[in-house]
Amino acid sequence: DELLGRNPLNGVTPPAVEPDEMRFLTHAEVALLADTIDERSRALVLVAAYTGLRASELVGLRRHHLDLLRRTLAVVEQVQYLDGEFLTSQPKTKAGRRSVALPRLVAAELDAHLRAHAEPDVDAVVFSSPEGGYLRFDNFRNRFWTPATVDAGLAPLRPHDLRHTCASLAIAASADVKVLQRMLGHSS
Repeated sequence: DELLGRNPLNGVTPPAVEPDEMRFLTHAEVALLADTIDERSRALVLVAAYTGLRASELVGLRRHHLDLLRRTLAVVEQVQYLDGEFLTSQPKTKAGRRSVALPRLVAAELDAHLRAHAEPDVDAVVFSSPEGGYLRFDNFRNRFWTPATVDAGLAPLRPHDLRHTCASLAIAASADVKVLQRMLGHSS
């Protein structure tokens, strides 16, 4: 409010923040987690681990963004839950809007997921909450993710670690760095 003549924190060094350690799963650990988690969330785990989509991109994924015949998905929308409401937007950068290839296993799992758990409308979200509508990732983490990671012996593990897993598995398979950059939606 411009009431202080100077900032009382000038010259104060903030405490160091230790970043969370990155986790990378193996193919076998991804399969174990997918087998352990609630059946509605199985495809979400596989899509996240093998495409590297961000949580907001997974929440915003709609049926018409998928082309299972060509085994691709389009990242053109993201959904975030802020201050009690869902906000839909395009990815922040041009690099964030992209087409991502789906491994055969993931495309087959998505097909089964759509038949069993998604509304038939072309605009329907792929990964909805059990009650319908957009998935709140905090609820997903508490209800399904954390119990599954504990049961699978993989805890502590964050959903974002599946994005790291995707990158690590791609590099281990000799993926080109520029291809990986485009796949993850990084501009640099």
